[in-house]
Amino acid sequence: MVSRMTSVECGGNSAPMFSNEPIQATAQGLHGLCFLRGVDGRAPFHAFDEAGVDPKAKWFIAEALIAWH
Repeated sequence: MVSRMTSVECGGNSAPMFSNEPIQATAQGLHGLCFLRGVDGRAPFHAFDEAGVDPKAKWFIAEALIAWH
């Protein structure tokens, strides 16, 4: 088990930069979709082992759904 603070960045960061129209937004609006949170649980490499991920892999994509109450 591990406990750590981690930053999570939205995959939508910088997406408006690909628009054909000029963007009128702040740096926060373009690139600021992220947050810090505490994480408690198993280290990710245990799940990777169980899923059969190639140990030589250099990166992965994590996707999630956040339901705000």
